Order: sequence, then structure tokens, then C-alpha cells
Amino acid sequence: MSGLSEPAMRLLPVAGCAAAMSVVFFAAVRRAASGYVLLLLGVVPSALVYAANPLHRVYSFHGFLHLSIVYRILCGSLPPEDPLFAGRPLLYPWGYHLTAAGLSRALDLSPAWVFALINLCSLLCCLVFLYRTAQRVTGDKETAVFAVLLSVYGLSFTSTAHLIGPVQRYLGIFLEFRGLPPSTYFTELQADGTGLAFYALFLLSLTGSLMSPRFSLGDVMLVLALIGAGIFYPFYFVAALGSGLLAAALALALRQISLRKAAIVCGLLVFAAIVVLPYLLALVAEKAPAGSIALVSSPAYAIGKLRLYLMHVAVFVSLMLIERGALLASWRARRIESGIILAAFVAASLLYLLTRAPLADEFKFLTLAVVALGVLGAPAVRELHDAHPRIAACVITLFLVPFASHLVLTGFETWTVMEPFTEQGTQIRATDPDQEALYSWIRNRAPCDAVFIDTRRAIAVFGERVLYVGLDDGERAPHDAEHPRGMDGWKISARDVLTFIEAHPESEIARRSGLARAFYGASDDPVDASVLADIGRDIGDRPLHVVTRDAHSRAKLDRDPRFRAVFVVGALGVHRLQPAVQALH
Repeated sequence: MSGLSEPAMRLLPVAGCAAAMSVVFFAAVRRAASGYVLLLLGVVPSALVYAANPLHRVYSFHGFLHLSIVYRILCGSLPPEDPLFAGRPLLYPWGYHLTAAGLSRALDLSPAWVFALINLCSLLCCLVFLYRTAQRVTGDKETAVFAVLLSVYGLSFTSTAHLIGPVQRYLGIFLEFRGLPPSTYFTELQADGTGLAFYALFLLSLTGSLMSPRFSLGDVMLVLALIGAGIFYPFYFVAALGSGLLAAALALALRQISLRKAAIVCGLLVFAAIVVLPYLLALVAEKAPAGSIALVSSPAYAIGKLRLYLMHVAVFVSLMLIERGALLASWRARRIESGIILAAFVAASLLYLLTRAPLADEFKFLTLAVVALGVLGAPAVRELHDAHPRIAACVITLFLVPFASHLVLTGFETWTVMEPFTEQGTQIRATDPDQEALYSWIRNRAPCDAVFIDTRRAIAVFGERVLYVGLDDGERAPHDAEHPRGMDGWKISARDVLTFIEAHPESEIARRSGLARAFYGASDDPVDASVLADIGRDIGDRPLHVVTRDAHSRAKLDRDPRFRAVFVVGALGVHRLQPAVQALH
């Protein structure tokens, strides 16, 4: 064992986990267990991650971004104000956060716990909807189980998180792992999982709508699913809308539906889009170009994406071609249903290949392509299982390695976080006494409309208040050897969050950052009056508080008669701009 390399050592528990899941799956299949029993088993791994690693449940990939939005809503800000850019609307979909805020208040639970409950419920719904869809496409319950396994838990081995670093380091190849397999979303504190549940409901409703010659319940659910996708996750709304229009056109071209039915379905899709349009326009109207989605213009970038795409789907497509007889039989038996999923696969693939989003977030379309491809290719895997069960078991085990890698990485590997915490009611509290004294004072003594300036972003979560601008001096995002302080809850820098995710103009971000940093640094000179005037124009008459985390900055404000110390403990202090002075600016 001691002679194994570190990557090999890390992959041993991953391989064991994948093998265990494969054994459970095939044992249940051989015993002819109900499909719904298998779906319930599918929720267990994600639930174990939440139970095994509470640090991940709160910090997640960039959990603080989402928690800070919930706390803005709980403070009465609706539509929510940007928690990292006071006075400006949040340019990020917030339907997921509004749901979490309502449940958090109703259940008196921390938003992190509520997000976990929402994700687990979304996972179960996603599995059920895909199972029912696959039943319609394949006509067989056991094949539908294979479809769900492939779509949600993995149909390739190239997205193994533990291999990303070594492959990139030694082979120079980047392997996309974000959102692959789709099941990883349901253990992250983000809206993707709920969006996937609505997308799965959309696919189920679309099959019901196009298969029915008259207006049916499927038509109603189609509209509701598309609206839900738009509110909770607009990326998936775009893909669903494209999939629906393409599916209707394909079914009409194959003469499987009438022109009247195609017109009804397209009309329903347009109606749902009109309903969601005001919400979406509010999110994008003020977005800076850096935060917008655009068509790919660089040939090199397009070629790189095509290579990534082929790497992730080539193995499974090859398997589909080998067992093409089963696929052709399924297609001939159910052309409408198969055509719908084919349209979803093509639409998602084209969106991935032809668009470019901030931080390369178009990978989320690749996630949807994988979901559709798993349903399309399930008959091939079922045929392989019937003819060569041992080979099928090896293939499924290999395909489960990426999900097993995610489980081990998030559930059982050692984590270090910048601010250890406890949860009480709706609050997330720091365990460090001085830090918690600061955040407790902010939560209990500062009004909900108070604006804070700080060199760190934690106030937006632990203090539940808004920052004038997000700064991350002293924060360390990744949890690796180069960042020994551990996870900060954001993963990416404040500037990247504000520029690419929340999409404020870069000039405004730089201006506010410069104004905020005027309160810190080596200079002993008092803050210039023009700085306070500029901040006042941004936030109006709202109370302004400055947090200091070192003796020099605190002494600088102690000497400034325009500020009054309202909290001091250890090296931490809070100074409030005197209301009479603030009114002048």
C-alpha cells in the first residue's frame, strides 16, 4: 500500500464505493425490486453526504453566495438587494432562495438545512419524473431504471473529480467535472438540482402533451414545468424551450402529430415564456456584458469545447452503436417519445457547443445533454445486461466512479473551513467567541437596512446584513495546500462574483472597492469627505458601519469625529458614521 501513488491511494475508496453501489443496483434488479424502491435508494447517497459532512452542507462549492441571498430576503428585501453590492438589485435568479427563506422562517431552521431538504426532495422528484419519462420512451420498467441510473448518476468515467488534477498536470487535458454526473448537483448548495427537477418534469409533460391529440393534463403541467424552470434556473428554461420547439417540429415532420397539435404545444411554450419574461428581464436588464451569454466567436474555443464534448459522450455513444438493434427497435415502437428525448439531446448539445457563458457556465447545457442521452441509450445498456451481465456490471461500475468520487470527496475527506460554525434556529453562528460577538451584535443591534464595509464577506452570512461592496482581503477560497486557511464559503473571488455572476459594471466594482479600501491601509490620514459623499450617493441615508479587524484601522477611525465606536472586542471593532454627518452626504 505504501508504494502506491497519492492519486491511486485516493482512488481506492472511490473504486470501493462505485463497486458497492453497483452491487446494490444489480442485486435490486435481479430481485425485480420495484422501480420506486430503487429511486428511494438513489436518494440515500446524497443524504449520507449531508449527514457525514455538515461543513459541506453549509460551505458547499459556493454556499455563502446563496445563503447571503436568503438572509437578504429574510431581512425583508424583495426583490432582493445584492448582498455584496448595497443599493443595487440582485442580478441573479432568486426563486430558489425565496423558497428557502420562506421554509427557513416557517420551520425555524437554518437556510443550509432547508437547502438540503429542498435538494433531497428535488432529487426524488427528478428521479421519479425521469423514470416515468423513460417508461414512456422505452416501454419497460426495468429499462427505465437503467435510464435513470445513466442519466442522473453517470454515463461516462471522464468526469472523475479525483482524476482532474493528475490528468491536467501530466497529460495537459482539462476534464469537465462540474455538473457531471448530474447527481452531484443535489449535494451542493445551489439551485441546479431544483432546476433539474423542473426540467425532468418538463420532459415528462412534453411526452404527455405531444402524445395526446386533445388538450390534456400534460399541457397544463408543461406550462407549469417551464415556468418553474424559468423561475428557479433560467439556464434550463432556455434549454427546455428550445427542446420543446424542436420536439414539436420533429414530431410534425415525422407525421406523428397534427399541425393543430404542434401549434397548441408551441403556443403553450410561448405562453409560459411570456409569463416568465418580466422576471427574466429584471435579471438581465442591467447586467454588464461580462455577465452575459453570447455565441462562441473563437474557433479555438469552439474546437476545445467540441473535444470536451466528445470525450464525455464518446464511450457511451460507442456502446449505443454496438447495441444499435435495441435502440432501433425502441425508436420504431415509440417514435414520438424517442423523438422528444432526441430533440432534448440535440438542443442541449447545440446550446453547449454554440454558446459561451461567464466562467464557462455553459457546461450546464452539457449536463442536460447527458440527462437526455442516458434515457435514449438505456435500451442499449439493458440489451448488454441481458446478453452479457458481467460486462454490463463492469461498465456500470466504471460509469459510477465519477459519482463515487464526488461522494468520497464531499462526504468523507477532511475539510478545513475559515470560520467554524454552529446553527441555531435560522442563524448560522461562528464558534470563535470574538467573531460571534461581532456577528451577534450586527444581527441584533444593526437595522436590516444597515450597510457594512469590511475586508471580508462573511457579514453577509453570519451577520445577515448587506455589504457596500464585497471584498475578500485575507480570504482563501480553495481548500488545498496553497490555501491552508481552508474554505471561505465563496470559492471564487469577490471581484469574479460581482463581475461574472452578479454582472455589475467593472468600473463600478473598482470604484466601490477603492472607496471601501480608503478606510484601511497604512495611511493615518482621515478618510476624505469625498469618499463619504460618494458612498452616500450610493446608499442614501441608510446607516453606514465600518468593521475593523486590526488595531491600526480601529485607531484611525477612533480619531475621526465623524465616526463613533459602537462595538469593540479584542482586535475587532465597528464604527458607525454619525447620522448628522451622514445626512450631509
